[in-house]
Amino acid sequence: MRAESGGILFSDVSLGATVRKGDLLGTITDPMNNERVELHAPYTGRIIGMARNQVVMPGFAAFHLGIQTDAAPTDETDETDAAVVTDEVAKSNDDAYIDGISEE
Repeated sequence: MRAESGGILFSDVSLGATVRKGDLLGTITDPMNNERVELHAPYTGRIIGMARNQVVMPGFAAFHLGIQTDAAPTDETDETDAAVVTDEVAKSNDDAYIDGISEE
């Protein structure tokens, strides 16, 4: 998220916070006329980077939002093979933990 106006950035979220689309991330206040612009999350995701409360200019990167996407196969296997492997890994992880105790 980039600042659309200049002023003082005041963050309402912290690094690592999970946000939903439309949540208030922070505000930019122009100290000359007290005009306030709100910055809202364009997507659901997690704050993976952010500016500290500081003076910002238009275009300044204020927040970096990480969003979850569907994992794509990284080699030449088809998506069916990737889904089977993912299901097997998930099952083995579930079997490895019983009442919070690891078998490792």
